[in-house]
Amino acid sequence: MYISILPWGFMPMLSAVNVDQFLEVLIMNSGFVIISILFFWKTVQQTRKNNQLLISLLNDQIPHNKESIFNNNCYRYKLTAREIEVASLVCKGLRYKEVADQLYISERTVTKHSQNIFLKVGVTTKFELVKALELMNPQNFPLSS
Repeated sequence: MYISILPWGFMPMLSAVNVDQFLEVLIMNSGFVIISILFFWKTVQQTRKNNQLLISLLNDQIPHNKESIFNNNCYRYKLTAREIEVASLVCKGLRYKEVADQLYISERTVTKHSQNIFLKVGVTTKFELVKALELMNPQNFPLSS
């Protein structure tokens, strides 16, 4: 960085010696060129470092099957054990009555659990729920150091 400021340090000397204006401009603008090169070099290095960090985080944290994606998303949304059971059956396409029969609870209880799940996940339809719980979102894995 200090090297890029060096040409401006020679400005008074160049003026005193009456150097040709073209040579003076060339020397003075070399500082801008040096600063630009340093900036781009630093930006490229930082981008490479961030990409390597992203790749390592994704390799460590991305589940490789649909069940672990579902479980990680349920954990992320802080669903209870019963809500996970209900969500799992709802995501399989069962109706609330069928979910109630399988879990030996009332249909009203399934509806209440579903409402809680929808609120926690932040969705309004079953389709959005399936999408949020069974698909991988980049938001699930934020970069943090």
